[in-house]
Amino acid sequence: RHSGKGMNNEENLAYSIVVPFFNEPANVPPLYVKISEVMDALGEPYEMVFVDDGSKDATFRVLAEIAEADHRVSVVRLRRNFGQTAALKAGFDHSRGDFIISMDGDLQHDPDEIPRFIEKMKEGYDIYRVPGWDYPALCETYLNAAAIVRMEHVPAIIHVTEMTQPQGHSTSGSHERYKSSDRLRWEEEF
Repeated sequence: RHSGKGMNNEENLAYSIVVPFFNEPANVPPLYVKISEVMDALGEPYEMVFVDDGSKDATFRVLAEIAEADHRVSVVRLRRNFGQTAALKAGFDHSRGDFIISMDGDLQHDPDEIPRFIEKMKEGYDIYRVPGWDYPALCETYLNAAAIVRMEHVPAIIHVTEMTQPQGHSTSGSHERYKSSDRLRWEEEF
């Protein structure tokens, strides 16, 4: 972990913004600037935890330079590319904020949405994030959210991401013949 100079580990932070990057040096500065603008406008203490997911280019160097100049930024460097889920987990493990907000490093998530999410969290909304291509996880998330809404009478937001599946995963019907009968029965329950 590379921490920015002056990092105070005892500081009470309201938010941790976790962003994984993989071979994206050009995306780092504009995303950093935009997150800083949005979060500074909120006026609450925050940190940015940037994760270099084994980049083979200048990504880590750019991240480290920003962390050196801004005490609110820390960098976690993974020794190789482990993928987005592992990179996010590493970032979560190094986060100190009361609330963790994850974003993609490819500029697909607009930091201007952060205040809206925070507003809804403060209103009592539960926010769930699930990949759309993962049908079992999608079903489980909806079932869990619905149960909590019914029992606790709090609203929920389900943020469905990744509508296209990662390489190596298939949810299309043409691959049904390759699934075991146990897997097909399990999917039918949803």
